[in-house]
Amino acid sequence: MLNDVSVLVGLGSLVIGVSSLIIAIAIAYKQNIVLKWIGGMAEETKNIGIGTKSITEKLSTDYSIQEKSNKIFSIQENSDMGRRYKIVYPVKYTDKPLPLINQGDFYAIHILSLALGLEKIDLKEIESDKSSFDSSLTIGNSIFICSPQANPALNHVLPYATICKQTEKDMLGVRQNLCCSDEEIIAWFAKVVQIPCWFIDECKVRYDSNGKKELALIKKIQEYNKDADSNILNQAIESPAEQCYNVAHERKRKIDCGNIVDYGIFARITKNENHYIIISGIHQYGTWIVSDYLNNILRNKKVDKAHLDIYESDNDFIGIIMGEYNSTKMSVEFSSICGNKLWIRTSENQWLTFDKVQKG
Repeated sequence: MLNDVSVLVGLGSLVIGVSSLIIAIAIAYKQNIVLKWIGGMAEETKNIGIGTKSITEKLSTDYSIQEKSNKIFSIQENSDMGRRYKIVYPVKYTDKPLPLINQGDFYAIHILSLALGLEKIDLKEIESDKSSFDSSLTIGNSIFICSPQANPALNHVLPYATICKQTEKDMLGVRQNLCCSDEEIIAWFAKVVQIPCWFIDECKVRYDSNGKKELALIKKIQEYNKDADSNILNQAIESPAEQCYNVAHERKRKIDCGNIVDYGIFARITKNENHYIIISGIHQYGTWIVSDYLNNILRNKKVDKAHLDIYESDNDFIGIIMGEYNSTKMSVEFSSICGNKLWIRTSENQWLTFDKVQKG
């Protein structure tokens, strides 16, 4: 009888032990599920936090760019006037339904679209090989891409000059704003464009493979510091990319020129109550470089703070931009104001170099 009781007690203890083990496993399993759920919630909360931060940073960046764009492009948000800009760029039509757009010009359009927003721009193409165009392209707020030699609308507003020595004048034929002396160049600056630097075509005599004399036109940037101590013209700026263009013209195919230095003009000019923004390179590399410089302005990158203050002010400005383009990566290595070649129009309608404005 005693043995039977012992057996029953032993079986009871075994059942209790097994039950306790099952309960412990069940509790542990449920705890593991809860911990995983808590961990998942924590990870999800973390992801939401990261996403929220990313969205906040993007909104903050977008707002910052929009705010800076409004200042640079003189856009008054509380006014029905001046909210839109025409982006006027040159194209060529061949045997395709869509036009050919130079890569530097396309990059400029991309930067402007991101900065201003599609609701504030109207894209207006203009055929570069035609002299006639819609005159309304020059009325109101306009952004001109590419040099006046390629953009007829910009040439109408600020025509380039052709510089040629008197002895070579007959070889050239009829040209707009033909200047054969420094005095004539200064007169063109004073009476026609009325700005301190602009594009020119400069004549250059050369000989072809047969030894025949010919006249070439080299696109350059000429400056005239009216506020300088003398009326002597500085030597015009020639693009190092000129040689690359010459080789490409002869071979009719892609030429890998490596890293290429080029120049361009970035300006905001008010003329006849029209606001004009100019993004133009001597060559296409230069237009890409000026666009990169504008992008840096909008994003507060690699631009002198004092220069930023000028761009965000109400004063007109014009500057010569230089930089280096990597033709392999198809990107700009650097872009900046060329030395001290930045001018500001004062309230007295005088163009002064940046250093003189700073001293004043």
